[in-house]
Amino acid sequence: MDVRLTINGEAREAEVPGGTLLVELLRDTLEMTGTHIGCDTSQCGACNVMLDGVVVKSCTVLAAQANGASVTTIEGLANGEALHPMQAAFKAEHGLQCGFCTPGMVMAGLEIVRRHGTNVSAEQVAHDLEGNLCRCTGYINIIKAIVAGARAMAADTGGRRLMRDFDYQKPASVAEAVAAFASANASDGGAAYLSGGHTLLPAMKSRLRMPDTIIDLAGLPGLKGATRDGDRLWIGALTTHAAVAEDSTVKAAVPAIAKAALGIGDQQVRNRGTLGGVLANNDPAADYPAVALGLDAVIETDRGAHAADDYFQGMFATALDEGEIITRIGFRVPRRAAYAKFRHPASRYAIVGVMVAQFDDGVRVAVTGAGPGVFRWPEAEAALAGNFSVDAVNGLVPDASDLNTDIHAGPEYRAHLCGVMLAKAVTEAA
Repeated sequence: MDVRLTINGEAREAEVPGGTLLVELLRDTLEMTGTHIGCDTSQCGACNVMLDGVVVKSCTVLAAQANGASVTTIEGLANGEALHPMQAAFKAEHGLQCGFCTPGMVMAGLEIVRRHGTNVSAEQVAHDLEGNLCRCTGYINIIKAIVAGARAMAADTGGRRLMRDFDYQKPASVAEAVAAFASANASDGGAAYLSGGHTLLPAMKSRLRMPDTIIDLAGLPGLKGATRDGDRLWIGALTTHAAVAEDSTVKAAVPAIAKAALGIGDQQVRNRGTLGGVLANNDPAADYPAVALGLDAVIETDRGAHAADDYFQGMFATALDEGEIITRIGFRVPRRAAYAKFRHPASRYAIVGVMVAQFDDGVRVAVTGAGPGVFRWPEAEAALAGNFSVDAVNGLVPDASDLNTDIHAGPEYRAHLCGVMLAKAVTEAA
């Protein structure tokens, strides 16, 4: 596969296998080794680069997806011998530590400045660094460095391959995507749709999934943005988490959706992950399934529509047929709603998340992370229907016998967290 892109202002071209990741193209093919690989699971941020002006994790971007794009790496920040203000600040504030995470931290600093401006606070920096890990635990100096770098920017004038090969296609319409899937799926290796990539690509790197054909949906028109139509808020399936979190229509209609989106992963993940991708994958610890189920959503596809109550069918299982593509999601606009979760500190997935929504005809409560799939909590709904207050659900917990147990939490603790998150959501909604 021929990939052409602009890296650090220079046009570059390389012939790479279809399964090549952007980080592999940079490090192994182009020998730009400033971008590091630290975890392969989109958690550490060592591989951060700027893609068309937005910082992303290059370990979950295919080289093919960057075709025609502009990429900035750590090597492209300095001006000759003069360091970029952010790099100079890391040196001056002793934010380097062992240096392995530093390129990713510097790039994350640039993303923070892009989002918050050069007058960013230490608190904002600490919050937005959630997608970067420093194994030397030198966060205090790193935060100081980014704040100092932001201030300086205001005054500045100035080989391993993890996946097997596959055929990469980028259709221009939903119809083309469906046709490509049907054609590719006729072979033994099958096909997979690619949206944000934060679930599919790590699974492919681990060889847990090995499709022969990847169909990138990123170029499909008309599947982004939010609109209000009566009692429904419609959001396009390819709308990123970052866009959902910042959309004024979403904030005005159902602010709980925007807040839930802001709590997904970290900023780099939110820059690429999509609403439709999360719902199609239906991870049992994802946030959007609880939001969709709690808000009585309708999931529209190229073939029809699915009510949320029928759509979610257990761990990674949905009502989608083979090759069916989600196009948009319609959330009922509630009188009030809130989502609360107890998150895993590294992945930010919900160990337990609870969505509460009150409508004129009743209350819906959906739980994610606690069981093998998202589920409604009838006892909580009944309690809140007559009295929407924390007092109505005081001490209420679900039956722990059907809840998950793993290295993070046992079923009894998850049941307890359900009650805690329920009370927190009700308090916030009220």
